[in-house]
Amino acid sequence: MSWWLAAGCFVAFLGVALDKAVAGHTSCGCFGRVVVPPWYTVAFDAAAILLLALCAAGVSVGPSVAGRRWRVAALAVTGLGLSVGLAGAFRSAPRSFGGEQVLAEGETIRLSPDEWLGHSFPLAQYIDGGDRLTSGEWVVMFYHADCPKCQSALPLYVGLARQLADASSRTRVALVEMPPFTERETRPAGRDAAFFQARLSARHRWVLNPPLFLLLKDGIVTKATNSPAVLLQEVGTVIALSDEAIDSPRLFPDYRRIRREAFLKEIACGPLALIAVFDALGVPVTPAEADQLIGEAGNEGIDLLRLKQLAEARGLHTLGVEVSPDKLKRMGHKAIVRLNKVGFAAVTGFVPDGVLVSQPLRAPGAVPESVFERMFGQEGVALLVSRTPLDRSELGLGPDETAGGGKQGPRIRLSRSLVTAGRIHLSNWQAELTITNDGTAPLVINEIEADCRCFSAAADAKEIPPGGSTKLRVRGTETRLGSFTYSLTLRTNQLPTGTVTVPVRGYLEQPVGFETPALQLRDRLPNRPVACEVGLDIPPTLRPEQLRVEVPAGAPLTADVRPTAAGRHALVVRSAGVPTVGWHRWQIKVFADKAEQKLASSFHLAVEVMPEIDLSVPSAHVPDSELDREWSRKVVAKVHTGVAAAGGWNVAWRDPKLHDVLAIQQAGGGDTLSITLKPTGAAPRHRGRAELVVETAGVQRVFHLYLGDAAFGAEGTRE
Repeated sequence: MSWWLAAGCFVAFLGVALDKAVAGHTSCGCFGRVVVPPWYTVAFDAAAILLLALCAAGVSVGPSVAGRRWRVAALAVTGLGLSVGLAGAFRSAPRSFGGEQVLAEGETIRLSPDEWLGHSFPLAQYIDGGDRLTSGEWVVMFYHADCPKCQSALPLYVGLARQLADASSRTRVALVEMPPFTERETRPAGRDAAFFQARLSARHRWVLNPPLFLLLKDGIVTKATNSPAVLLQEVGTVIALSDEAIDSPRLFPDYRRIRREAFLKEIACGPLALIAVFDALGVPVTPAEADQLIGEAGNEGIDLLRLKQLAEARGLHTLGVEVSPDKLKRMGHKAIVRLNKVGFAAVTGFVPDGVLVSQPLRAPGAVPESVFERMFGQEGVALLVSRTPLDRSELGLGPDETAGGGKQGPRIRLSRSLVTAGRIHLSNWQAELTITNDGTAPLVINEIEADCRCFSAAADAKEIPPGGSTKLRVRGTETRLGSFTYSLTLRTNQLPTGTVTVPVRGYLEQPVGFETPALQLRDRLPNRPVACEVGLDIPPTLRPEQLRVEVPAGAPLTADVRPTAAGRHALVVRSAGVPTVGWHRWQIKVFADKAEQKLASSFHLAVEVMPEIDLSVPSAHVPDSELDREWSRKVVAKVHTGVAAAGGWNVAWRDPKLHDVLAIQQAGGGDTLSITLKPTGAAPRHRGRAELVVETAGVQRVFHLYLGDAAFGAEGTRE
């Protein structure tokens, strides 16, 4: 009976382990928190069944008929277990998933992230709140709660999320837990949280080797990796440590790179798109020429008119059009297009089911037609660029598809295709453009409507004569870091339609960037000078002397911006000394202007102050039950390495009367002294608090000895 029970148990174990192995679990769960791959458990259970079959306890296994029967029965048990497990495996055999199939509940799905590159993210509909991942830039981590590699990567990943949230980066972070889930309920974080937390549907079985990291751009998978190091490199981060000893690494972005890339994406996207078109057409561009082209964007960006001039200056032919995505594809020319109404990208080619698009700082990638249409619009603006002349009639363009048209009656022309606040570092911003009447009759601006209360616009003149111009001035207030996009609607008397919509765009970033936004200074002595400096990234629109540095009220610190020997600038923080032992933390703010009250860059400084003399314990207690017997207490004193070499130790009770009742025995010397305290035997026994002064090299430390339980009555909680 025991043999049959054992065989039955291992058959059941084999079925469970095989089921978990096929489902892609990282641990069989048989041994609690000890992680054992389920395939190892499958091998162990199968071996156990075979061994049970070969040596059935208490049963003759010789050549007798009974022995042969036992062997047949044992082998049948083994075969039954294997067949059950294999049947389950075949029944739940995983299949690859590309996002278009309909999944049955309980079906086992093998995820192949490498096959998703350049395609829409297929799991968005199977993640709670996953529709958020279809727009914007995301770094997504898939993890199992019982996966050791996942647990080791999670702290770095969460650190990355928080640092990117503080930095001038549009990239957001998502954590997606795969079933089976932990008992803790996971709730998606709010839209303003450092990261978005969600779960993959538990209605299906997912086979994946976690952790998995994905980079998404507007719902398109651009990178898939299992390596956190590759992920960090991809998003431009480094593990930054101060030169002081730190218990654990802190994850900091490369702030200068992030700020530079944010500037290129938000402000210099036009020149970058032009460079990508040059490359696609085989027009060489040297690094110096690339820098010169990027410099054309300045701090306010660039429009299609200037891009047209720059392309024609290189001997190319251009044509501005307003067409549908389908017609743009039929034309087949390289082009600079406006995406999402404000940003520029390069169209470098076409594929049967998509468009090859090169966005700022990214290699060309195939974008599905549906995604491209969503970004480009049903009718979008493009600048065709070609080595050969472009003829409108050959391209099938009518007069309404080109930028011109007749000039009879009032005709509005804008000096720029959008109002750009550019790269700003103040919460209050302003911008302007010129409105010109290219028509034959006066142009009347009847109304200017803003789509947000956070800004307003007004024209210097409401009526513009033929050939005349006026300024459109826009002012606003922005408090959220990153790019912002609004629109203005101008209603005029121009025919056939008098409504003109003008995009309003800007990019708000912190006044300065720090090489590291936080620093720990450890193992400092009381009242000793403390100084540190951290390199600054100051944008060209700000002058170092314009910056305002603010330290917390009452903090024993001074801070200012100073030039460095390398020709850059740094935030220099100094302190004459911190008197009290322990950790001290301060937040230092840098503003772009003396009048700015809202937008600041924050630098965090933490200083650990250590005592000159370190005691193994700061105090000791002798309870009432021991006072009437012989007792002793020991404490070890060690002088700090920053204190001059000890010339000798002086240990004494603060109250001289205690020397008669409490003995002090010393051992050792030099930098370390062992002190033993015990009663002298004199009566009566002392009760209450006693203070022992330990002194060397001109510094001292007080050790507290509590004699009797009542000694705490006036002192509060024990140390």
